[in-house]
Amino acid sequence: FNNRASGIPLTRSKQDRNLRDLTKWVGKLRKIEGLELDSELLMRAFTQSHSQAEIYRLEELEGVFGSLEVLEPETLAAMTQQMRANLNEIWRQPAVQKSANTNRKQKDIEAEVQRGYELAQSMLKSALESHPGAWQLEVARAALLHDLNNYRNDLKKSSNFSGSRKQALDLFATAADHYIAGLPESGIDDYSPDAFGYWFSAALGASDLQAVTEETLLAKQELPKIKQALDGIEGVPGVVHRAMFANLLSTRLTALNPSVKNRYLEAGFEIVGDHPQARGARKVYDYYADLITEIKLISTIDGDSDVGEEPFGLRIDLRYTKEIGRESGGFTKYLQNQANAVNYYYNYGRPQENYRDKFEEAVRAVLSEQFDVKSVTFNQEKAGSKADAEYGWRRTSYAYLLLQAKGPEVDRIPPLKIDLDFNDVTGYVVLPISSPVVPIDASAKEVVARPYANVSITQTLDERR
Repeated sequence: FNNRASGIPLTRSKQDRNLRDLTKWVGKLRKIEGLELDSELLMRAFTQSHSQAEIYRLEELEGVFGSLEVLEPETLAAMTQQMRANLNEIWRQPAVQKSANTNRKQKDIEAEVQRGYELAQSMLKSALESHPGAWQLEVARAALLHDLNNYRNDLKKSSNFSGSRKQALDLFATAADHYIAGLPESGIDDYSPDAFGYWFSAALGASDLQAVTEETLLAKQELPKIKQALDGIEGVPGVVHRAMFANLLSTRLTALNPSVKNRYLEAGFEIVGDHPQARGARKVYDYYADLITEIKLISTIDGDSDVGEEPFGLRIDLRYTKEIGRESGGFTKYLQNQANAVNYYYNYGRPQENYRDKFEEAVRAVLSEQFDVKSVTFNQEKAGSKADAEYGWRRTSYAYLLLQAKGPEVDRIPPLKIDLDFNDVTGYVVLPISSPVVPIDASAKEVVARPYANVSITQTLDERR
């Protein structure tokens, strides 16, 4: 009954023994005349020999790969990109540390991750001094700075976030310029969309597409810059690179978080337009656009829109065509809290979701500034639909909100949003459906307006979310 007996952890000593064995074998292989080691396979061997829970050390890397100063830029860039991916996806995860029995606390994990970023930064700085203008190294450095900025902002919100992000995005632009400048010396086999692909992903909010979420901020101003860089490549190389980038829109859809697929395609089409290689992605995007036209979220005041200072009711209905209602199996699942429920819910291959809690949380976040949300009541799970006044449309009563305006100046109910998920060719997609603004009058009757003059307004935009 000893929990520690459930597995044998890969200790530092066992890891070091693995790496010594790998170093020995690599040394033997290097002595074979005419043999060139595959850097990608070597990096994979190093990763397999190293504990997933431990950050790489410089002496370990040099023991296997030799002096980093003599490595080719492509090899060193691949190495730091692997480090960056591990820092982003593996090393910072408490579950990985727990499975490896490291017994590290959260503060210890954060300190180790910060050390990993510092090591990767120092490696890239030294490499760029030896290989100035190497676009692979510049892309790796820009991605590393972008990830580090996101990580620090996740730990503690910072006013420097936007400035640091712009610095990283400018480095992506510089890397793309250096890549384009080196094209005349390259053959078609050396062409790569990476300089533009990483730049585009970072503009969406993260250096890796799978890390882009609905919370990450789109840097819309980068899209015309990426387009201009691609359009600036002349001749056959330009045709090839634009086709390569357009092809990415389709091939990388499956790696995306379902909630950002629509944003990803929308941003991508601003760069590639109606390129033939993006035809498959365009079909998926048109499917999303068609779905949105067939589903509406309706907010209706229960009574007079002159609500005054008293509590009032707001009905929330889902309105949709009978075809989409039939083909999607209806919308009653959005009246369920599926996760951790006593009853088993089947969600058609998608992760189970607490749909009611998710909607209520979003509603309270939007309304709480101007309204006192007294209650949110949902319809029963087995609620049916009824015919709408317009032929071919149906309506499902979803929720009833009891609200009270916080002051007489409140004159509108802002758009409310619900996330609906649908199957597509890449798995499934989450599409946000919003209700229109509802005008109201919360002022008390027969109140004389206060006099005013020379009014000025200052609006502040918080770009962190």
